[in-house]
Amino acid sequence: MLVQEDLDLWPSDVVAFNRGVVLEGDLLIDQLTGTRLSLNGPAVQLLAAVDGKTSVEDCASLIAAEHGWDSTRVTNDFAAVIDNLERYSLLHIRRSFLSRLQRQNIITALSRLLSLDWPRPPLRRYPPNLLSLTLACLRATRWGLLAGMIVSCLLALVFTMQGLGQTANGWKLAYAFLPFILFLALVSHIIFHEAGHLAAMNLLAPQSSKYVLVRGLRISVAHSSLGPTTERAVAVAGPLAGLAGAQFIGLALLAVPEMSAVAPVINLSGFLHLYSFCPWTADGRMIWKRRP
Repeated sequence: MLVQEDLDLWPSDVVAFNRGVVLEGDLLIDQLTGTRLSLNGPAVQLLAAVDGKTSVEDCASLIAAEHGWDSTRVTNDFAAVIDNLERYSLLHIRRSFLSRLQRQNIITALSRLLSLDWPRPPLRRYPPNLLSLTLACLRATRWGLLAGMIVSCLLALVFTMQGLGQTANGWKLAYAFLPFILFLALVSHIIFHEAGHLAAMNLLAPQSSKYVLVRGLRISVAHSSLGPTTERAVAVAGPLAGLAGAQFIGLALLAVPEMSAVAPVINLSGFLHLYSFCPWTADGRMIWKRRP
């Protein structure tokens, strides 16, 4: 998946508040947060002014006096900004255990639970190289890989108890590991997909800014503006590389008789990468979006 971001960096210094708020420097990426969240001038000024020795209310009063605004309204607006930043994992709140037991916090937690407003997983950034991309994909899918391994181990135990490992048909024990091999192969051609994006960017725009980004199960390559033709070429390279990688993995598995049952599944799953050409997907928006 490919996303474009403006590479607007937060200040590298950590800004701390008396109330336990810590703002860490990171990328503000609208496409990943799902919102067009932005800070106006006074809010940015407030972020820059607050440190470990000054309270939020004092800074809000100073800015309100400077602009002729109501200090209570400025404080409330800033509290809303903090809430939005925290909700989209752009702000990290460190609170004591006792503060979490306050009635208002409990009510807020229950309301979010009932509305299924779950907090988003943190955004992790990796260097744009193949090793980091592989580690990022394995990290994002680690629970699936673990589940596949557990299922395979249980099947191997069942087959062993049935005596398959002690007969002439003992090679059938390899079938127990099909779930893990299948999931690992699926993860592998996801790596091919994202590696296609990176390879195209390194070839067509080697000086561009780019990162591998992971949020939960979502893996993407973020880049700065590359120009219409280059962006389309980079967007197309990912699905094609994913499709080619799936076919390569499927053909490689055909060479192992015990894994021949998995090969067609891998080959067919590779065509799912063609879904990325649809205009409502992240890659499709880069391919089909209209230019002025």
